[in-house]
Amino acid sequence: MTAGPNYMISRLDEIPAVPCPCGFARRAFGTDDNKLATVHLTDITEDARLHYHKHMTEIYVILEGEGRWSLMANACRSRR
Repeated sequence: MTAGPNYMISRLDEIPAVPCPCGFARRAFGTDDNKLATVHLTDITEDARLHYHKHMTEIYVILEGEGRWSLMANACRSRR
């Protein structure tokens, strides 16, 4: 990651993927002094676990594929 006085630049393809409840995520901008926003590139797997966040809003952009997921106890379908 490259950082300046008021910006950060990250290349998601250079960040190692780590296990997460959804599958595997590459997480950018998550630093101790940045609690405002992060970006995750997530490969969602078939065995993704149902979970929620009390203090975070997640926004998903579907890059490819399709699937089903649960949002606030409602079944949703998504596709690119």
